[in-house]
Amino acid sequence: MCTEPLEEYFSKGGLRPSLRRSSTALWRRYIGSWKIVDDRLYLTGLEGWLEDGTKVSTAMIFPGFPDKVSTAE
Repeated sequence: MCTEPLEEYFSKGGLRPSLRRSSTALWRRYIGSWKIVDDRLYLTGLEGWLEDGTKVSTAMIFPGFPDKVSTAE
């Protein structure tokens, strides 16, 4: 995927955690896992680490939605 679906959420005031850079090639500082179901894009997981070493989770950014989040409004 050559876009950044989470950037719209972050630009509208969504919580953007302070993530640690694990590689110079990983400029977003996270890897998102996505799934398309019934023509909707769902975030199903995040891989990344906070600055304090805590593993980031989808639930940290989207409280109440620990498993998946739709990008549809």
